[in-house]
Amino acid sequence: KGVAVTRATLDALRTQRPIIVRDSFGHSSLVNSKALALAKITSESKDPVGGRIDRDAARAPTGILEDAAQETIEALIPEPTPKDYVAGARAALDAFRRQGITAFLDAIGENLDIEAFAALERDGALTVRAHFAPLVRPAEVPDPESASREVARVVAVAKKYDEGAIRPAPSISVHQVKLFMDGVINAP
Repeated sequence: KGVAVTRATLDALRTQRPIIVRDSFGHSSLVNSKALALAKITSESKDPVGGRIDRDAARAPTGILEDAAQETIEALIPEPTPKDYVAGARAALDAFRRQGITAFLDAIGENLDIEAFAALERDGALTVRAHFAPLVRPAEVPDPESASREVARVVAVAKKYDEGAIRPAPSISVHQVKLFMDGVINAP
């Protein structure tokens, strides 16, 4: 069994800042009371389509937001700059190095993420084999014409960044795509 966490867990920290802690799969987040207040999520808030606001016995939000319920909080977070993405990629490479990781797969490889690692590679700082799978959202491809455009977009990303066959040296590959076609099972 794990440890139950709620907004009170984060509220105990000595800060007045809003806090969001995302799970590693992107399906749920834990936020503190400050973040809930900024997002205007209250006991009266309705669950959004495709999401859930976890509630306690009094119907107050616990701070756990699932899937689409995270969007209200995420809309409040300033967009990172390209420099922020590169700094994040550097931090990831450092964490990989400390743990002995020599390859990774980003199963939702967004262009800004791929570009950040490509920038590090151009600077000679890439230290892992970086595999990316650009996301294809089925709702964005409702007909053959839009599916064709989406395939062309992914092919363009691969042409721009993919370095061919996988090899035992730091490199970037774009050999697959990510599709969400059903739901997921969330823990606690």
